[in-house]
Amino acid sequence: MSTTLSTENRIRKMRLRLRRVAPFFGAPALRLKLVESPRCKTAATDGIHLLYAPAYIDKLTDDELVGLIAHEVGHIIRRHHLRQGSRPIKPWNYTCDGAIDHDLKDVGFTVPDSFADIPELAWMHGLTSEVIYDRMQKQREQQRQKKQQQQKGSGAGSGGDGDEAPDPDDSDDEPDDGDDNAAEPDDGAQRRPGKAKSKPQPSADSYDDLPDRGGQVLPYPGTPERGETEVRTMIAEAILMQERHNQQKGTTPGWFSAYVTAQREANIPWIEHLRRFIAPVYPTDTTWRRPARRHAHAGLYLPSTLRTGCGEGIIFLDTSGSMGGVLARALAEINRLFEDVRPVRVHLIQCDARVQDVHTYEEGEPLDTRIKGLGGSDFRPAFAALAEMDANPEWGIVLSDMQIDFPPGGPDFPVIAFSFTSTPGPDWAQNHKVIL
Repeated sequence: MSTTLSTENRIRKMRLRLRRVAPFFGAPALRLKLVESPRCKTAATDGIHLLYAPAYIDKLTDDELVGLIAHEVGHIIRRHHLRQGSRPIKPWNYTCDGAIDHDLKDVGFTVPDSFADIPELAWMHGLTSEVIYDRMQKQREQQRQKKQQQQKGSGAGSGGDGDEAPDPDDSDDEPDDGDDNAAEPDDGAQRRPGKAKSKPQPSADSYDDLPDRGGQVLPYPGTPERGETEVRTMIAEAILMQERHNQQKGTTPGWFSAYVTAQREANIPWIEHLRRFIAPVYPTDTTWRRPARRHAHAGLYLPSTLRTGCGEGIIFLDTSGSMGGVLARALAEINRLFEDVRPVRVHLIQCDARVQDVHTYEEGEPLDTRIKGLGGSDFRPAFAALAEMDANPEWGIVLSDMQIDFPPGGPDFPVIAFSFTSTPGPDWAQNHKVIL
Protein backbone atom coordinates (compact mmCIF):
# COMPACT_ATOMS: atom_id res chain seq x y z
CA MET A 1 0.00 0.00 0.00
CA SER A 2 1.38 3.36 -1.03
CA THR A 3 2.15 5.80 1.79
CA THR A 4 2.25 8.82 -0.53
CA LEU A 5 -1.46 8.80 -1.35
CA SER A 6 -4.10 10.30 0.90
CA THR A 7 -7.10 8.12 1.74
CA GLU A 8 -9.32 10.04 -0.67
CA ASN A 9 -6.81 9.79 -3.53
CA ARG A 10 -6.39 6.08 -2.87
CA ILE A 11 -10.14 5.57 -3.15
CA ARG A 12 -10.12 7.54 -6.41
CA LYS A 13 -7.32 5.37 -7.74
CA MET A 14 -9.13 2.13 -6.84
CA ARG A 15 -12.34 3.43 -8.45
CA LEU A 16 -10.44 3.88 -11.70
CA ARG A 17 -9.03 0.38 -11.35
CA LEU A 18 -12.55 -0.95 -10.85
CA ARG A 19 -13.65 0.99 -13.94
CA ARG A 20 -10.92 -0.71 -15.99
CA VAL A 21 -11.59 -4.30 -14.88
CA ALA A 22 -15.38 -4.21 -14.42
CA PRO A 23 -17.06 -1.07 -15.83
CA PHE A 24 -20.48 -2.34 -14.75
CA PHE A 25 -19.41 -1.60 -11.16
CA GLY A 26 -16.79 1.03 -11.88
CA ALA A 27 -18.95 3.44 -13.90
CA PRO A 28 -21.54 3.90 -11.08
CA ALA A 29 -18.71 4.22 -8.55
CA LEU A 30 -17.32 7.24 -10.41
CA ARG A 31 -20.68 9.00 -9.97
CA LEU A 32 -20.51 8.86 -6.16
CA LYS A 33 -19.28 11.90 -4.26
CA LEU A 34 -16.55 11.02 -1.79
CA VAL A 35 -17.20 12.29 1.74
CA GLU A 36 -15.00 11.70 4.78
CA SER A 37 -17.46 11.27 7.64
CA PRO A 38 -16.48 11.37 11.34
CA ARG A 39 -19.66 9.46 12.23
CA CYS A 40 -19.06 6.63 9.75
CA LYS A 41 -16.78 3.95 11.20
CA THR A 42 -16.38 1.98 7.95
CA ALA A 43 -17.93 2.97 4.62
CA ALA A 44 -21.48 3.64 3.44
CA THR A 45 -23.55 4.91 0.53
CA ASP A 46 -26.94 6.56 0.19
CA GLY A 47 -26.99 6.32 -3.60
CA ILE A 48 -25.36 9.73 -4.03
CA HIS A 49 -22.36 9.77 -1.70
CA LEU A 50 -19.64 7.32 -0.74
CA LEU A 51 -18.93 8.03 2.92
CA TYR A 52 -15.78 6.60 4.47
CA ALA A 53 -13.65 6.50 7.60
CA PRO A 54 -9.92 6.88 6.80
CA ALA A 55 -8.91 4.65 9.73
CA TYR A 56 -10.94 1.78 8.26
CA ILE A 57 -9.97 2.34 4.62
CA ASP A 58 -6.25 2.52 5.44
CA LYS A 59 -6.37 -1.02 6.88
CA LEU A 60 -7.62 -2.54 3.61
CA THR A 61 -5.47 -3.96 0.85
CA ASP A 62 -5.99 -2.61 -2.66
CA ASP A 63 -7.99 -5.71 -3.64
CA GLU A 64 -10.19 -5.35 -0.57
CA LEU A 65 -10.77 -1.66 -1.27
CA VAL A 66 -11.82 -2.44 -4.85
CA GLY A 67 -14.17 -5.11 -3.48
CA LEU A 68 -15.57 -2.69 -0.92
CA ILE A 69 -16.35 -0.11 -3.61
CA ALA A 70 -18.02 -2.79 -5.76
CA HIS A 71 -19.99 -3.82 -2.66
CA GLU A 72 -21.31 -0.28 -2.19
CA VAL A 73 -22.25 -0.08 -5.86
CA GLY A 74 -24.04 -3.41 -5.45
CA HIS A 75 -26.28 -1.82 -2.82
CA ILE A 76 -27.27 0.88 -5.30
CA ILE A 77 -27.82 -1.48 -8.24
CA ARG A 78 -30.15 -3.56 -6.07
CA ARG A 79 -31.90 -0.41 -4.82
CA HIS A 80 -31.23 -1.24 -1.18
CA HIS A 81 -31.16 2.48 -0.36
CA LEU A 82 -34.74 2.71 -1.66
CA ARG A 83 -36.18 -0.48 -0.13
CA GLN A 84 -35.48 -0.23 3.60
CA GLY A 85 -38.96 0.96 4.56
CA SER A 86 -39.53 0.91 8.33
CA ARG A 87 -36.89 -1.76 9.03
CA PRO A 88 -34.13 -0.88 11.54
CA ILE A 89 -30.97 0.04 9.68
CA LYS A 90 -28.54 -2.41 11.28
CA PRO A 91 -30.35 -5.68 10.44
CA TRP A 92 -31.30 -4.21 7.05
CA ASN A 93 -27.59 -3.73 6.35
CA TYR A 94 -26.90 -7.32 7.37
CA THR A 95 -29.56 -8.75 5.10
CA CYS A 96 -28.52 -6.55 2.16
CA ASP A 97 -24.92 -7.69 2.60
CA GLY A 98 -26.11 -11.28 2.53
CA ALA A 99 -27.86 -10.63 -0.78
CA ILE A 100 -24.75 -9.00 -2.32
CA ASP A 101 -21.63 -10.76 -1.08
CA HIS A 102 -22.18 -14.16 -2.67
CA ASP A 103 -22.70 -12.60 -6.10
CA LEU A 104 -19.58 -10.44 -5.73
CA LYS A 105 -17.56 -13.53 -4.82
CA ASP A 106 -18.87 -15.25 -7.97
CA VAL A 107 -17.66 -12.25 -10.00
CA GLY A 108 -14.21 -12.53 -8.41
CA PHE A 109 -14.07 -9.60 -5.99
CA THR A 110 -12.34 -9.74 -2.62
CA VAL A 111 -14.85 -8.19 -0.21
CA PRO A 112 -13.69 -7.52 3.37
CA ASP A 113 -15.69 -9.43 6.00
CA SER A 114 -17.72 -11.08 3.25
CA PHE A 115 -20.77 -13.13 4.22
CA ALA A 116 -19.85 -15.41 1.33
CA ASP A 117 -16.88 -16.65 3.40
CA ILE A 118 -19.13 -17.89 6.22
CA PRO A 119 -20.47 -21.41 5.42
CA GLU A 120 -23.35 -21.05 7.89
CA LEU A 121 -24.72 -18.17 5.80
CA ALA A 122 -24.70 -19.99 2.47
CA TRP A 123 -28.52 -20.11 2.65
CA MET A 124 -28.56 -16.38 1.83
CA HIS A 125 -27.24 -16.97 -1.70
CA GLY A 126 -29.79 -16.02 -4.34
CA LEU A 127 -32.39 -14.61 -1.95
CA THR A 128 -33.74 -11.06 -1.91
CA SER A 129 -32.97 -8.80 1.03
CA GLU A 130 -36.60 -8.87 2.16
CA VAL A 131 -36.68 -12.68 2.33
CA ILE A 132 -33.32 -12.78 4.18
CA TYR A 133 -34.56 -10.14 6.63
CA ASP A 134 -37.74 -12.05 7.47
CA ARG A 135 -35.87 -15.33 7.94
CA MET A 136 -33.23 -13.64 10.07
CA GLN A 137 -35.86 -12.08 12.33
CA LYS A 138 -37.56 -15.42 12.79
CA GLN A 139 -34.26 -17.14 13.61
CA ARG A 140 -33.32 -14.47 16.14
CA GLU A 141 -36.68 -14.69 17.88
CA GLN A 142 -36.37 -18.49 18.10
CA GLN A 143 -32.86 -18.16 19.55
CA ARG A 144 -34.03 -15.59 22.09
CA GLN A 145 -36.89 -17.81 23.26
CA LYS A 146 -34.58 -20.81 23.52
CA LYS A 147 -32.07 -18.88 25.66
CA GLN A 148 -34.83 -17.63 27.93
CA GLN A 149 -36.08 -21.17 28.44
CA GLN A 150 -32.55 -22.37 29.23
CA GLN A 151 -32.05 -19.56 31.77
CA LYS A 152 -35.35 -20.32 33.46
CA GLY A 153 -34.47 -24.01 33.62
CA SER A 154 -31.02 -23.43 35.13
CA GLY A 155 -32.39 -20.81 37.54
CA ALA A 156 -35.11 -23.11 38.84
CA GLY A 157 -32.48 -25.68 39.85
CA SER A 158 -30.19 -23.22 41.67
CA GLY A 159 -32.82 -21.45 43.79
CA GLY A 160 -32.44 -17.95 45.24
CA ASP A 161 -32.54 -15.00 42.94
CA GLY A 162 -31.25 -16.89 39.92
CA ASP A 163 -34.62 -18.28 38.83
CA GLU A 164 -35.66 -15.19 36.88
CA ALA A 165 -34.44 -14.70 33.32
CA PRO A 166 -33.30 -11.19 32.48
CA ASP A 167 -35.62 -9.05 30.44
CA PRO A 168 -34.57 -8.87 26.78
CA ASP A 169 -33.12 -5.54 25.75
CA ASP A 170 -35.47 -4.46 23.00
CA SER A 171 -34.11 -0.94 22.54
CA ASP A 172 -32.76 0.23 19.20
CA ASP A 173 -30.15 2.96 19.65
CA GLU A 174 -29.10 3.31 16.04
CA PRO A 175 -27.46 6.63 15.06
CA ASP A 176 -29.52 8.75 12.70
CA ASP A 177 -26.81 8.83 10.03
CA GLY A 178 -26.91 5.08 9.56
CA ASP A 179 -23.74 4.14 11.45
CA ASP A 180 -24.75 0.66 12.49
CA ASN A 181 -21.80 0.05 14.80
CA ALA A 182 -23.61 0.13 18.13
CA ALA A 183 -21.58 0.19 21.32
CA GLU A 184 -21.13 -3.11 23.14
CA PRO A 185 -22.44 -3.46 26.72
CA ASP A 186 -19.89 -2.58 29.37
CA ASP A 187 -18.80 -5.88 30.90
CA GLY A 188 -16.82 -3.96 33.50
CA ALA A 189 -19.88 -2.42 35.15
CA GLN A 190 -20.15 -2.89 38.90
CA ARG A 191 -22.42 -5.62 40.15
CA ARG A 192 -24.98 -5.15 42.87
CA PRO A 193 -24.13 -7.01 46.10
CA GLY A 194 -25.75 -10.40 46.45
CA LYS A 195 -26.87 -10.55 42.82
CA ALA A 196 -24.99 -12.33 40.03
CA LYS A 197 -24.52 -10.24 36.93
CA SER A 198 -26.47 -11.56 33.96
CA LYS A 199 -26.10 -10.14 30.48
CA PRO A 200 -29.47 -9.41 28.80
CA GLN A 201 -30.17 -11.57 25.81
CA PRO A 202 -31.01 -9.68 22.61
CA SER A 203 -34.56 -9.81 21.37
CA ALA A 204 -35.52 -9.87 17.72
CA ASP A 205 -35.64 -6.06 17.92
CA SER A 206 -32.23 -5.55 19.59
CA TYR A 207 -29.08 -5.70 17.47
CA ASP A 208 -26.23 -4.78 19.83
CA ASP A 209 -24.96 -8.35 19.57
CA LEU A 210 -24.37 -8.04 15.82
CA PRO A 211 -20.66 -7.36 15.19
CA ASP A 212 -19.46 -4.36 13.24
CA ARG A 213 -19.30 -4.71 9.46
CA GLY A 214 -17.85 -2.89 6.48
CA GLY A 215 -19.75 -1.32 3.59
CA GLN A 216 -23.18 -0.11 4.65
CA VAL A 217 -26.24 1.27 2.92
CA LEU A 218 -28.13 4.36 4.09
CA PRO A 219 -31.60 5.60 3.10
CA TYR A 220 -31.76 7.71 -0.04
CA PRO A 221 -32.03 11.41 0.95
CA GLY A 222 -34.45 12.38 -1.83
CA THR A 223 -37.82 11.17 -3.09
CA PRO A 224 -38.22 7.51 -4.10
CA GLU A 225 -39.21 8.57 -7.63
CA ARG A 226 -36.03 10.58 -8.09
CA GLY A 227 -33.96 7.77 -6.57
CA GLU A 228 -35.44 5.22 -8.97
CA THR A 229 -34.76 7.51 -11.95
CA GLU A 230 -31.12 7.93 -10.88
CA VAL A 231 -30.64 4.18 -10.45
CA ARG A 232 -32.06 3.42 -13.89
CA THR A 233 -29.80 6.03 -15.49
CA MET A 234 -26.80 4.68 -13.62
CA ILE A 235 -27.54 1.07 -14.62
CA ALA A 236 -28.12 1.96 -18.29
CA GLU A 237 -24.73 3.70 -18.39
CA ALA A 238 -23.06 0.79 -16.57
CA ILE A 239 -24.44 -1.77 -19.02
CA LEU A 240 -23.29 0.31 -21.99
CA MET A 241 -19.77 0.72 -20.58
CA GLN A 242 -19.48 -3.00 -19.78
CA GLU A 243 -20.69 -3.99 -23.25
CA ARG A 244 -18.03 -1.78 -24.84
CA HIS A 245 -15.44 -3.33 -22.54
CA ASN A 246 -16.60 -6.81 -23.53
CA GLN A 247 -16.29 -5.97 -27.24
CA GLN A 248 -12.72 -4.80 -26.74
CA LYS A 249 -11.85 -7.96 -24.79
CA GLY A 250 -13.75 -10.20 -27.19
CA THR A 251 -15.60 -11.99 -24.39
CA THR A 252 -18.68 -11.55 -22.20
CA PRO A 253 -18.40 -12.70 -18.56
CA GLY A 254 -21.16 -15.03 -17.45
CA TRP A 255 -21.89 -12.89 -14.39
CA PHE A 256 -22.59 -9.87 -16.61
CA SER A 257 -25.21 -11.71 -18.65
CA ALA A 258 -26.96 -12.69 -15.42
CA TYR A 259 -26.84 -9.12 -14.09
CA VAL A 260 -28.19 -7.63 -17.31
CA THR A 261 -31.05 -10.12 -17.42
CA ALA A 262 -31.93 -9.36 -13.79
CA GLN A 263 -31.76 -5.59 -14.26
CA ARG A 264 -33.85 -5.54 -17.43
CA GLU A 265 -36.40 -7.71 -15.65
CA ALA A 266 -36.33 -5.31 -12.69
CA ASN A 267 -37.08 -2.33 -14.92
CA ILE A 268 -40.52 -3.86 -15.54
CA PRO A 269 -42.34 -4.08 -12.19
CA TRP A 270 -43.62 -7.56 -11.45
CA ILE A 271 -47.17 -6.26 -11.11
CA GLU A 272 -46.94 -4.97 -14.69
CA HIS A 273 -46.00 -8.48 -15.84
CA LEU A 274 -49.17 -9.67 -14.10
CA ARG A 275 -51.26 -7.00 -15.83
CA ARG A 276 -49.89 -8.04 -19.23
CA PHE A 277 -50.50 -11.71 -18.42
CA ILE A 278 -54.15 -11.08 -17.56
CA ALA A 279 -54.71 -8.81 -20.60
CA PRO A 280 -55.61 -11.64 -23.05
CA VAL A 281 -58.44 -12.72 -20.73
CA TYR A 282 -59.32 -9.12 -19.93
CA PRO A 283 -62.17 -8.49 -22.40
CA THR A 284 -62.93 -4.94 -23.44
CA ASP A 285 -65.55 -3.22 -25.54
CA THR A 286 -66.40 0.35 -26.49
CA THR A 287 -69.36 2.53 -25.64
CA TRP A 288 -70.70 5.79 -27.10
CA ARG A 289 -72.67 6.51 -23.93
CA ARG A 290 -69.53 7.80 -22.20
CA PRO A 291 -67.21 9.65 -24.62
CA ALA A 292 -63.46 9.38 -24.20
CA ARG A 293 -62.30 12.29 -22.04
CA ARG A 294 -58.77 12.37 -23.38
CA HIS A 295 -60.00 13.60 -26.80
CA ALA A 296 -62.69 16.02 -25.57
CA HIS A 297 -60.32 19.00 -25.46
CA ALA A 298 -59.81 18.66 -29.22
CA GLY A 299 -63.54 18.65 -29.87
CA LEU A 300 -63.50 14.96 -30.86
CA TYR A 301 -66.43 12.75 -29.88
CA LEU A 302 -65.01 9.21 -29.64
CA PRO A 303 -66.16 6.12 -27.73
CA SER A 304 -64.51 5.19 -24.45
CA THR A 305 -63.23 1.76 -23.50
CA LEU A 306 -65.62 -0.38 -21.50
CA ARG A 307 -63.92 -2.98 -19.35
CA THR A 308 -65.99 -5.99 -18.35
CA GLY A 309 -63.61 -7.73 -15.93
CA CYS A 310 -60.90 -10.36 -16.36
CA GLY A 311 -62.83 -13.50 -15.67
CA GLU A 312 -62.31 -16.02 -12.90
CA GLY A 313 -58.86 -16.70 -11.51
CA ILE A 314 -56.98 -18.47 -8.74
CA ILE A 315 -53.98 -17.52 -6.60
CA PHE A 316 -51.71 -20.18 -5.11
CA LEU A 317 -49.98 -18.59 -2.11
CA ASP A 318 -46.87 -20.24 -0.65
CA THR A 319 -47.17 -19.58 3.11
CA SER A 320 -44.20 -21.73 4.16
CA GLY A 321 -41.96 -20.41 6.94
CA SER A 322 -39.35 -19.16 4.48
CA MET A 323 -41.71 -16.58 2.99
CA GLY A 324 -42.31 -14.33 6.01
CA GLY A 325 -43.75 -10.85 5.65
CA VAL A 326 -43.29 -10.29 1.91
CA LEU A 327 -46.59 -11.97 1.04
CA ALA A 328 -48.82 -9.34 2.61
CA ARG A 329 -47.09 -6.60 0.59
CA ALA A 330 -47.46 -8.64 -2.61
CA LEU A 331 -51.17 -9.21 -1.97
CA ALA A 332 -51.62 -5.49 -1.29
CA GLU A 333 -50.20 -4.71 -4.75
CA ILE A 334 -52.45 -7.33 -6.35
CA ASN A 335 -55.43 -5.72 -4.62
CA ARG A 336 -54.56 -2.39 -6.23
CA LEU A 337 -54.31 -4.09 -9.64
CA PHE A 338 -57.64 -5.85 -9.17
CA GLU A 339 -59.31 -2.50 -8.48
CA ASP A 340 -58.57 -1.73 -12.13
CA VAL A 341 -58.98 -5.06 -13.93
CA ARG A 342 -61.81 -6.27 -11.63
CA PRO A 343 -61.81 -10.08 -11.88
CA VAL A 344 -65.24 -11.65 -11.72
CA ARG A 345 -64.11 -14.08 -9.04
CA VAL A 346 -60.80 -14.97 -7.34
CA HIS A 347 -60.02 -18.12 -5.36
CA LEU A 348 -57.12 -17.79 -2.90
CA ILE A 349 -55.44 -20.95 -1.63
CA GLN A 350 -52.88 -20.55 1.18
CA CYS A 351 -50.62 -23.58 1.54
CA ASP A 352 -47.38 -24.49 3.32
CA ALA A 353 -47.01 -28.26 3.74
CA ARG A 354 -50.80 -28.51 3.72
CA VAL A 355 -53.73 -26.32 2.71
CA GLN A 356 -54.20 -23.67 5.40
CA ASP A 357 -57.07 -21.69 3.94
CA VAL A 358 -59.31 -21.56 0.86
CA HIS A 359 -61.41 -18.48 0.23
CA THR A 360 -63.40 -17.18 -2.74
CA TYR A 361 -63.67 -13.43 -3.38
CA GLU A 362 -66.36 -11.97 -5.59
CA GLU A 363 -65.86 -8.98 -7.90
CA GLY A 364 -64.80 -5.86 -6.03
CA GLU A 365 -64.05 -7.71 -2.79
CA PRO A 366 -60.44 -7.08 -1.64
CA LEU A 367 -58.14 -9.99 -0.84
CA ASP A 368 -57.45 -10.59 2.85
CA THR A 369 -53.71 -9.96 3.35
CA ARG A 370 -53.50 -11.93 6.60
CA ILE A 371 -51.18 -14.91 6.09
CA LYS A 372 -51.94 -18.36 7.50
CA GLY A 373 -49.44 -21.17 7.86
CA LEU A 374 -45.67 -20.47 7.89
CA GLY A 375 -44.91 -24.17 8.25
CA GLY A 376 -43.34 -26.64 5.81
CA SER A 377 -43.05 -26.49 2.01
CA ASP A 378 -45.23 -28.52 -0.38
CA PHE A 379 -47.55 -27.05 -3.00
CA ARG A 380 -49.03 -30.32 -4.20
CA PRO A 381 -51.90 -30.24 -1.66
CA ALA A 382 -52.94 -26.84 -3.06
CA PHE A 383 -53.37 -28.21 -6.56
CA ALA A 384 -55.16 -31.26 -5.16
CA ALA A 385 -57.57 -28.91 -3.39
CA LEU A 386 -58.27 -27.15 -6.69
CA ALA A 387 -59.55 -30.43 -8.14
CA GLU A 388 -62.10 -30.63 -5.30
CA MET A 389 -63.35 -27.05 -5.74
CA ASP A 390 -66.31 -25.80 -7.72
CA ALA A 391 -64.10 -23.45 -9.73
CA ASN A 392 -63.40 -22.78 -13.38
CA PRO A 393 -60.37 -20.47 -13.39
CA GLU A 394 -59.23 -18.90 -16.63
CA TRP A 395 -55.83 -17.92 -15.21
CA GLY A 396 -53.66 -18.66 -12.19
CA ILE A 397 -51.01 -16.88 -10.14
CA VAL A 398 -48.28 -18.54 -8.03
CA LEU A 399 -46.47 -16.51 -5.35
CA SER A 400 -43.56 -18.42 -3.81
CA ASP A 401 -39.82 -18.48 -3.12
CA MET A 402 -39.88 -21.68 -5.21
CA GLN A 403 -38.17 -23.64 -2.43
CA ILE A 404 -41.20 -25.91 -2.50
CA ASP A 405 -42.50 -29.05 -4.23
CA PHE A 406 -44.80 -28.59 -7.24
CA PRO A 407 -46.84 -31.21 -9.08
CA PRO A 408 -45.05 -32.39 -12.25
CA GLY A 409 -47.81 -31.27 -14.59
CA GLY A 410 -49.54 -27.91 -14.63
CA PRO A 411 -53.27 -27.15 -14.76
CA ASP A 412 -55.24 -26.73 -18.00
CA PHE A 413 -55.23 -22.92 -17.77
CA PRO A 414 -52.30 -20.46 -18.09
CA VAL A 415 -50.30 -19.80 -14.93
CA ILE A 416 -47.83 -17.00 -14.11
CA ALA A 417 -45.35 -17.72 -11.30
CA PHE A 418 -43.58 -15.00 -9.31
CA SER A 419 -40.45 -16.00 -7.42
CA PHE A 420 -39.17 -14.06 -4.42
CA THR A 421 -35.69 -15.58 -4.99
CA SER A 422 -33.45 -16.32 -7.96
CA THR A 423 -34.95 -19.83 -8.19
CA PRO A 424 -37.41 -20.03 -11.10
CA GLY A 425 -40.84 -21.54 -10.84
CA PRO A 426 -42.17 -24.71 -12.52
CA ASP A 427 -41.47 -25.12 -16.25
CA TRP A 428 -45.20 -25.21 -17.04
CA ALA A 429 -45.64 -21.60 -15.85
CA GLN A 430 -44.57 -18.19 -17.14
CA ASN A 431 -41.85 -17.23 -14.66
CA HIS A 432 -40.84 -13.82 -13.28
CA LYS A 433 -38.98 -12.48 -10.26
CA VAL A 434 -40.59 -10.28 -7.63
CA ILE A 435 -38.79 -7.12 -6.50
CA LEU A 436 -40.79 -5.36 -3.80
